[in-house]
Amino acid sequence: MSAEVLIVIVVVVFLCIASYYRWYTIFKQGDKPSKSLPPKQQPVSPSPTPVRQDIDPFLQQVASEKVRTDAAVAAARQQYELELEKRYSDDVKLKGRLTELARANGLDKALIVLWEEIRYYPAWSKRDDWDKSNTLHLTDIRGSSEDGPGRDRDTESVEFTHGTQRFRVPEPKPGRTSSTC
Repeated sequence: MSAEVLIVIVVVVFLCIASYYRWYTIFKQGDKPSKSLPPKQQPVSPSPTPVRQDIDPFLQQVASEKVRTDAAVAAARQQYELELEKRYSDDVKLKGRLTELARANGLDKALIVLWEEIRYYPAWSKRDDWDKSNTLHLTDIRGSSEDGPGRDRDTESVEFTHGTQRFRVPEPKPGRTSSTC
């Protein structure tokens, strides 16, 4: 390798290192204003600027109204977030109390017993002697099978009307505690 090629390689490596160092310092600084930039080229800070006297009075009024509106929106947003946190906390407490009530009264076991009783109602309701065995006076009895993406197996339910209310009882599954009325 000749001396000229070696000098060219050293110069190229030096330029690469210098370029890397420059980009690294710019990246490291981020949004900090550079001290070498003239004052007109420095980034504008998001802090509110004082209202100058040589600006149009209408623009001054608009700027002050914007500041008041921004403060009102920020206060309303903060109040709304606090209200949502309180509601969520109350909902979690209520769900916990209802779960304990259901466990204490054996409602989960009662749902399984109910399911075992009514799971065949859609098929039975089509029989001729259904009126004799329908002691609960249920009407509009239907069975459903929901199959969707992400489900490992079908979810079956029985829907019926009792009086004026419509009910849906899903097949009980381990880990699932909800039913729809």
